[in-house]
Amino acid sequence: MYPSGTAPSLSTYEIFMDAETRVQPFQVIAPRSVRKLRLSGEVRLPSSVETPALRQVTLHSITGNHFDRNALDSTFSGAALEAFLYAQGHRLGFELRNRHLESVIALSGSRLRTLVLLGCSRLSSATIAACLEQLPLLEVFALSLVTVDELRTNFLVSLPLTVTVLKLHVVNAWYAIPLLSEERGLCDELEHSVMVREKPPRRVVLNLRERLLTEDGRRIRMEGLAALHGIDFSIRPWESDCEHSL
Repeated sequence: MYPSGTAPSLSTYEIFMDAETRVQPFQVIAPRSVRKLRLSGEVRLPSSVETPALRQVTLHSITGNHFDRNALDSTFSGAALEAFLYAQGHRLGFELRNRHLESVIALSGSRLRTLVLLGCSRLSSATIAACLEQLPLLEVFALSLVTVDELRTNFLVSLPLTVTVLKLHVVNAWYAIPLLSEERGLCDELEHSVMVREKPPRRVVLNLRERLLTEDGRRIRMEGLAALHGIDFSIRPWESDCEHSL
């Protein structure tokens, strides 16, 4: 796009890489001034890029294998993230794993305020909980989790008190057994702790198993709690809303 030596100093950089394209995102653009970065497609990056100004990273429909081979904190050297947004977005796309989420925390230095994770099936519940415990400034947490064989740790217990927007979708993979007891524990934590805090989230959007929401009148109780505590509360599919923001 820019002839060598004429690239402007960009604060926001968004790029989709076609598989046939044989260039790298920072081949011409200087990375040091970029604050917001959005990558998608067949991404190829150097193993380390100096990004001291970087505060927001969005990874959407990544089909390359760079992040399978390189950690986020080593790729974006010097960054201090305030927002991280991920969506697999492609059936063969890069799948976020425990080590990747841990490297996001390493990049944030406890500064992270927005964490959006869509279509995750490789994250363990224990890692999600451990990461939440390290984010004292988190304000927006959106998680779309596909369970396979575990949901042992109730990560909502670790939800920071600073969270003002909570979006949650938990479903099992089509070939996996539903983890009803563990999912019920998440519902109980929402109802008996998260929604009745002294300062509960201002907005809660849920897309959970209908069976758990209707048993023993749970949906009605949640709606009553939301009205009592002034929470903007809804139960519906919400991932497409976040996809647009990505």
